[in-house]
Amino acid sequence: MQEKICQILSNLESENNLRSLKEIQYSGKYIQMPIPKQNYLKDITSILTHIAHPRFYAKDAMLNLSHNDYLGIQNNKELLKNFLEQNLSSILASNTPIFSSSSSRSLSGNHISFQVLESSLQTLFNQAPYTSTKSALLFNSGYHTNIGIIDALASIEGVLFLCDSYVHASIFDGLRLSRAKFFRYPHQDYHTLETLIKSHQKNFPYIIVVTESLFSMDGDFCNIKKLIEIKKSFNIFLYVDCAHSFGIYGDEMLGLNSKFINDIDFIILAFGKAISSIGGAVICAPSYKDFFINKSRSFIYSTATPPLSIIWTNHIITHINSFLPQKSHLISISTYLREELKKAHIHFLGDSHIISVLAYDNQNATKLSDFLANCQIFTPAIKTPTIPKNLARIRLSLNANLSFEDIDFLIECLKLAKNILKI
Repeated sequence: MQEKICQILSNLESENNLRSLKEIQYSGKYIQMPIPKQNYLKDITSILTHIAHPRFYAKDAMLNLSHNDYLGIQNNKELLKNFLEQNLSSILASNTPIFSSSSSRSLSGNHISFQVLESSLQTLFNQAPYTSTKSALLFNSGYHTNIGIIDALASIEGVLFLCDSYVHASIFDGLRLSRAKFFRYPHQDYHTLETLIKSHQKNFPYIIVVTESLFSMDGDFCNIKKLIEIKKSFNIFLYVDCAHSFGIYGDEMLGLNSKFINDIDFIILAFGKAISSIGGAVICAPSYKDFFINKSRSFIYSTATPPLSIIWTNHIITHINSFLPQKSHLISISTYLREELKKAHIHFLGDSHIISVLAYDNQNATKLSDFLANCQIFTPAIKTPTIPKNLARIRLSLNANLSFEDIDFLIECLKLAKNILKI
C-alpha cells in the first residue's frame, strides 16, 4: 500500500496539485513565514517602496488574503480584553469545564453555555414581524453541520436533494456518506432546477433544494427571492448554507434579509468565518431540531465543542451589531477592488468580499500565486479538481483589517502580474 500511496502523491505533484502544510505565524492582516524564492525580483522593484508593502511591517511579513476572519476580530485586542474581563472570573468560579466538554451533548456534555448560545441565535433569528418560532442546534463545525443535517434528512423515505453544482464540499460529502438520492443543477440555473423538480416530484414527495447564500468560491449570491418563489410554487423545502455571509450581509447581519428567514426550512451557519470562532448551527423549526438531536450522527457521536469556545461565540453573537463599522468598511474596500479590477481589464469573479482573479489553467494559477508571494502577498492558487477545469484562479478573501492603501498595493501587484506573466 505504501508504494501505491507514494505513486498517488507523485501524480499529484506532477499535476501541480500536491498540498503541503506551511509554517506560519498569524499577525493580524499579515502572516509571517519564509518568503518564497525571489523569481521575479527584477520585475517588482516598482512596488517595493509602496506605502503598504508588507516589508514595512516586518521583513518576512506577507499580506494575508487567504483567511476567513472577515470582520478582523482576531486582531481586536480590546474585544478580547473585554471578553476576558466579563467572563473569565465567572468561568473560573463555576464548575463548568473550560477546554473540553469531555462528552457528547447526548450524554453528559450538554453544559449551560450551549443552551445560552442557542437561545441567543434563536433571539437573533426570531425578530418580528417576519419570523415565526425558529430553533437553533449547535454542531462542532460547519462541516459537521452539513454532513449531520443531510445524513438525518436522507434517512427519511421519499427525500430527494437538488443541489446547486457549486455548493460546498461538505454538502456533497454529506450526500455521498448518507447515500442520499440527489441531482446537481448548473450553477444558478433556476430554469433547469424547475425542470428537475417537475420531472421528479411524482416519485419524491420531499424535495429539498440546497444552495449557498454566498458561494464560497465564486463570491456570488444566490437569488434567494427566486428560490423562495420556486419553493412556494412547487411546495418543496429550502436549505441555505450561510457560512460565508453570516455576520456580514442582510439587514441584521444574519447572512440574508430577515424577511426571507421564515420561508427557509434549514439555515446553516458556520462560526469559523466572520464570527472568528469555531462551530456551526442549523436554524430550523423546533420539531426539526428534535429530529436532528436524534438522527444526526455527527451530533450524536462527537465530543461537544469546548465550552470556552461556545462562550466566546455567544459573546460575538450578542454584540454583532457593534461590528457594523467593520462590515461597512469591508463592503467599501470590496466594491473599490472590483471597480479597479474592471478598469485594469483583469478578469475576476465575485460580487462580494470574496473575489477570484482568473488564471484559467493550473500552471498559470500557480505562476500568479508565486508572483504575488514574491510581492509578499499570500494568496494560494485554487486549481482543478477543487474547481471546474479551465477556471483555476487565486481567491482573494478580503477582511476589515485591510486599508484602502493595502487594496491599492494589491491592484498594483496584479497589474504587474498581468503585464509580466501575460495571463
